[in-house]
Amino acid sequence: MEVTLQKGDVIYHGFRYNAAKIASNKPMFFSTYDVAKLYSNISCGMYEVTETLKLFYFTAKNVNKLKKLVPKEKKEYLERYFVKNNKTKKYEVNTSGYVTKDDFVNGTYLSLGLAEIVCSLGFDGWYVPAGYMRAKSQYSFHEEVVVCKPKKVKHLGKCMDKHVPTIPVHFHKKTLNKKKVAF
Repeated sequence: MEVTLQKGDVIYHGFRYNAAKIASNKPMFFSTYDVAKLYSNISCGMYEVTETLKLFYFTAKNVNKLKKLVPKEKKEYLERYFVKNNKTKKYEVNTSGYVTKDDFVNGTYLSLGLAEIVCSLGFDGWYVPAGYMRAKSQYSFHEEVVVCKPKKVKHLGKCMDKHVPTIPVHFHKKTLNKKKVAF
């Protein structure tokens, strides 16, 4: 199954000034209006997708496939980001919602290191659906999209509620484009 964002879809980015400045040429993280507006006292931006984006879909099955493709020296990014809970046997997203020293591998922010891996496999980013628990807390992880190349989205301005409760991902049974990827 292929997951995409289509040209014209709107996604939201809540950020701090320094993070936005640093992320200008690195993968950027997006979510829904309800998540991004939590940053509105700092800054919250609304973005339009400018071309179809093929996204890696974080499911247990796809993560297991990805583990086989990731070079040994990079596996730690995947294994520390998407972890299996020993009690529930379900996967969880290993983030607390704020950056700590535990969120770095060899000086690289865990999510950025994982984004580099996903992007190197031919994806335009990734999609994590809502419902996964956070491994470091009792709270669930929000829906998230990472876009490898921020040039593929256009800043529309400050956040405004478009009354879209979820990220507008599209699910396709067939491959839509000829990019060579393993999923």
